[in-house]
Amino acid sequence: MTMPATPPENAADGRATVPSPDGAASRVNAVTPRGSHRGRDDRVPHEDGRRGDRREDAERGVRPPATQLMPSPSRAMLSGSAVRAALLALLLATLTSVHTLASATEPATAKADLAFPDETIDQWNGHVRHRFRFDGREAWVVEPATPLPGNPWSWCMMFPDAFVQRCAAPQLVAAGFHHAFIDVGNTFGSPAAVARLDAFHDELVRRGLAPRAALIGLSRGGLSAHRYATEHPEKVAVIYDDAAVCDFKSWPGGKGKGGGRGLGKGSPPDWAACLEAYGFADEAAALAYDGNPVDTLPTLAAAGIALVQVVGDADDVVPPAENADLVIDRYRKLGGTIEVFRKPDCGHHPHGLDDPRPVVEFIVSHAGRPGSLGVARTPQADSAAAWRARVPDIRRRMEQVMGPLPGPADPRRRSPPVFETLSEERGDGYVRRKIRYRVDDGDLVPAWLLVPDAAGPAKKSAAMLCLHQTNNVGKDEPAGLGGLPGLHYAHELAARGYVCLVPDYPRFGEYRWDADLASTGYASGSMKAVWNNIRGVDLLASLPLVDPDRIGVIGHSLGGHNAIFTAAFDERLKAVVTSCGFTPFPDYYRGDLTGWTSRTYMPRIRDIYGGDPRRVPFDFPEVVASLAPRGFFANSPVNDDNFAVAGVRRTFAEVAPIYGLFAARDRLVLATPDAPHEFPQREREQAYSWLDRTLAPAASAPRTTDAP
Repeated sequence: MTMPATPPENAADGRATVPSPDGAASRVNAVTPRGSHRGRDDRVPHEDGRRGDRREDAERGVRPPATQLMPSPSRAMLSGSAVRAALLALLLATLTSVHTLASATEPATAKADLAFPDETIDQWNGHVRHRFRFDGREAWVVEPATPLPGNPWSWCMMFPDAFVQRCAAPQLVAAGFHHAFIDVGNTFGSPAAVARLDAFHDELVRRGLAPRAALIGLSRGGLSAHRYATEHPEKVAVIYDDAAVCDFKSWPGGKGKGGGRGLGKGSPPDWAACLEAYGFADEAAALAYDGNPVDTLPTLAAAGIALVQVVGDADDVVPPAENADLVIDRYRKLGGTIEVFRKPDCGHHPHGLDDPRPVVEFIVSHAGRPGSLGVARTPQADSAAAWRARVPDIRRRMEQVMGPLPGPADPRRRSPPVFETLSEERGDGYVRRKIRYRVDDGDLVPAWLLVPDAAGPAKKSAAMLCLHQTNNVGKDEPAGLGGLPGLHYAHELAARGYVCLVPDYPRFGEYRWDADLASTGYASGSMKAVWNNIRGVDLLASLPLVDPDRIGVIGHSLGGHNAIFTAAFDERLKAVVTSCGFTPFPDYYRGDLTGWTSRTYMPRIRDIYGGDPRRVPFDFPEVVASLAPRGFFANSPVNDDNFAVAGVRRTFAEVAPIYGLFAARDRLVLATPDAPHEFPQREREQAYSWLDRTLAPAASAPRTTDAP
């Protein structure tokens, strides 16, 4: 198969044919003791028992922001190779163990379909390469022997065979990355070239590669990398710039500020080709263009794209002062993640590093783990139908962390609900029954069932699934039999006429669930609780005195996020009340997710995603948005020391446009009382009134725009 030649690396790039040198402890059955945190039952919702009066970062070992971790030239270039080798070996060993664990606990990532029409197979630096034509252009994909979970990939924009062993790609393939290239010609990241690159990206993703790629921009390839990332930030995880052109006015234009003579050599033939590729009417139009990489960094920073820069300080072809230095300075000021490796006294060539392992380590860290490979976390859609189409993917990514939801995989587990009544007693205007209901073979969940005196088949009632916080008494607290009086919401709702089911969370109250996950068939306590709750909704919907179209869920802290998770998987829950139940993962104790990682919650956050909020495949804004247009009420006190109100407010700002697609913004309510981690009486009464309206019978349900 004959392939057109890659453009030579003249002027701004060496020769494409230049020979390249080879290159938190679990508490088991204990529960947070009463008064362990500022005298309250529940300030720490998770099983590690951490207190809310957090130690300083230095004591907790929290890394400072990435922008504070820039290696100096001596650190980047003079560290011993043995140290770097050890670091990379540790990272790759971790990834290998993650891969092994993932394959042992969940279905393996599907192998990418790399059988292209009319392809030829050859070798590229010791790895299998699939060569083919795409849109009339030379293209190829290198296949790793053992792909990492999620099928991450690197993508060289230009000069894929220049200084190859110095520029990380073969080492990335050895680590489990696919590696791709399409020849779009000498087009400088022009709109037509970006469109062709995007079609290529989408084809590879359709065939099973990760949605977000790691782009490699050597020299003028930096223009293509940054222009593509600017137009499609949701499709890029990392950009590796190496002596990269970051402003075409500098190269090939050879222009400085104001259009005068620049610091570099420029290339008149390439400057003319650049103007033609972009369709500029004249040089003045090109000089006025504000879409160069130095101009568009805010878009990349907002999308969380990580940058790594390799810079020759003596480069007189692509002068750092007009290119890399501007990017570095501006990206740091934007708070973007960037790491810099400088080569003192080095010109434009050779590209790469004598030992490229630091670059490999950076790329693997930011694009080689499952959470870094998905779609952007901010809920976005242009229609209600488009958003509904995204919801199954959000649930799928939740399952990546929690484990699969049992029901769809085994319909026999959705047998008609069965429960037994153990005792019965009078409450205030209702009957309180202690029951156990079946959720799995041999597994009975202890619960309270509160039935109002007025409830009956002739007048079906609304119902509420009431989920408790972390405490010593489990279900007894919402049922009014202990704990904090301010969290007796099942007792209060039953008095208002709601049928209430109040189950114990796994390993709380009377529920002695085995948390040895391997023996339970579940990957997390969170998914076990979700499944138990879904079966609880089955039970409520089966009762003759309950209207199955008027069921909601309420919970505080542990129960608050448990309510959100359950509603995400069960659309029968028409109203969700969450109190002190969530904040986006990066806002939870500054991104320290230790509290989420015990067996009773989601251990994969630690074991597979390294406790890094950037790598966890889902987050609360998109989960809350997945509930639209169902009612959502959140109580988020301004002094909650577990779940930061700032993150909750941002969540509501991001979710509101999605609810707007359904003309349902009025169903989204946020209360922010001046209180600590609690559910004050005023906000409870507001929530109950909101439930009365939201779960009113269809004929009488008013629409409302009021909010606390």
